[in-house]
Amino acid sequence: SAWFVDELPRLQCFAAEGRVRMVEVVQRAGELVYIPAGWYHAVLNLGPLTVAVSQNFVAPAALPRIWPTLLAREATFAAVLTDMLEHCRPD
Repeated sequence: SAWFVDELPRLQCFAAEGRVRMVEVVQRAGELVYIPAGWYHAVLNLGPLTVAVSQNFVAPAALPRIWPTLLAREATFAAVLTDMLEHCRPD
């Protein structure tokens, strides 16, 4: 929640100054929020039960196919993911 205390007000000021575009949404029970691919976003869950459906999930079987693209576009993330997989999934 520190992000919402420290960073959100700063981004709101930037948006008020026209330096960034920002959309704030309060999602109520039964509503769906679509977040386009590539949009940065943050979520604060207020209720005890939340559900997320994401397009950026990578199934283990798809990893070999997408790995070259991931290395080329997101080398830092690929290195972190490699370390995590070696630790958590040595198989």
